[in-house]
Amino acid sequence: TDHVEGVIHEKDLAAAIHLHEDHPDLAHAEASEGFQLAEEHKYGVDAIDLLLTLARAAVARQAPTEAFRHAKLALERSTQPECGYVWGKADALHLMGLAHRDSGERDHARARFQQAAEFRAGIEHPGANESREKAADCDAFEEPVDSFDV
Repeated sequence: TDHVEGVIHEKDLAAAIHLHEDHPDLAHAEASEGFQLAEEHKYGVDAIDLLLTLARAAVARQAPTEAFRHAKLALERSTQPECGYVWGKADALHLMGLAHRDSGERDHARARFQQAAEFRAGIEHPGANESREKAADCDAFEEPVDSFDV
C-alpha cells in the first residue's frame, strides 16, 4: 500500500515539475497515470489532487473545456459529505474560473474567481489574493473589437 501511495505522489510531483518547466503534455500524461492508479486503489483525496493537476495541465495546453471538466469533477468530489476536502474545493473553484476565462466567459470567470477568493480567504489559503486579482482582471478585460464593424 505504501508503494502505491508513493507512486501516486511521484506521478503528481512529476506532473507539477513538467508544468513548471512548461511541458503540459508530459504533465498531463503523468497526472493521468497517477489518477488512474489513485482511482484503482481508492485514494480519494489523491485522486482529487490529480484531477486538479489535470485541470492545470489542460489550462496550460489551452484546453478550457477539458480543464473545466476536471475541475468540476474535483469540486464535486471535494464537496461530498464523506470527503469535505476544502483545499480541493478552493482550487477547483479557481481552476473553473481559469477555464471560463480561457473560453471567453468573462462573467462566469469573475463569479468563480470571486467564489474562490472568498472560500480561500475563509480557510486561509495562500491563493486567495490570486483569485481576487483574477476576478479584478475580468473587470478590466475589454471585449475584442470586431474590425468589420468599425
